Amino acid sequence: MDDNKLDSKPNIHAFGVSYLCSYLDRAGFTILEWNTIEDHHYQILAKTNKKSLLIAVRTACHPDAGSIESSTLEALVKESEELGVLPHFASISVIPLATNDIEVDGLPEGQEYKVIFNGISAVRNAELLSVNL
Repeated sequence: MDDNKLDSKPNIHAFGVSYLCSYLDRAGFTILEWNTIEDHHYQILAKTNKKSLLIAVRTACHPDAGSIESSTLEALVKESEELGVLPHFASISVIPLATNDIEVDGLPEGQEYKVIFNGISAVRNAELLSVNL
């Protein structure tokens, strides 16, 4: 994905998924499957050692952070149980470096960005836990 084309919600979401795939790869995970479908209940299936994770990724423009609805969490947990993997959620916020919070309405083309990522939270019983990877 061209990092300079963060001009729409789908592109911002795809940027977040790409960022997380790269992060997981650097951390030693194998990416088994990924997608950038915004309303799908998960975006990444990754594996490390004997642990597999099904990860929902949501990305937003700062000051907002990616968030997930409870019905999507329920679908994530159900799919995880069917696959025998662990459900997780990653929230990502993206901000242009040359702007302040008030000016952020979308992300203009040709800009450098800062990514705010606080880890991957485990999901249990369709509720987020504060445990991060």
